[in-house]
Amino acid sequence: MANTLLFPSFPLSLFTVEFTASEVKRTSNMETYLHGLLKATNYSIRVLAFTSTGDGLHSIPVYCSTDEDVPESPANIKASALTAESILISWLPPIQRNGLITHYTVYSKEAGRKGQTRSEINFKGSQTTFYKQPLSS
Repeated sequence: MANTLLFPSFPLSLFTVEFTASEVKRTSNMETYLHGLLKATNYSIRVLAFTSTGDGLHSIPVYCSTDEDVPESPANIKASALTAESILISWLPPIQRNGLITHYTVYSKEAGRKGQTRSEINFKGSQTTFYKQPLSS
């Protein structure tokens, strides 16, 4: 399951799973799923047993990351004509990257042109500016 962690079984009858500073899950099962986690995020997980008398000591933290997923679209896209035959295109990385951005693809097509004619350019994920010249490509 995407964005779900299965916590392994322990020989305890009641326990608490703490997976963020403010989120706690209590269960009487020997394993539990954590749902609704953020994508591509590292979590620290601690478990404690409890009885009717109170909570026991926390376990040492276990670290686990959720899987990457596709990013949202780039933000704040801008295009400016630099010359009669060139355009400067810039953008910001997606707000929700959902992992490490490895590359961007810029697609271009003349407005009003029929068919599937277009150019496609790929480049590294750290680059957020592209200079297109000449416009007829």
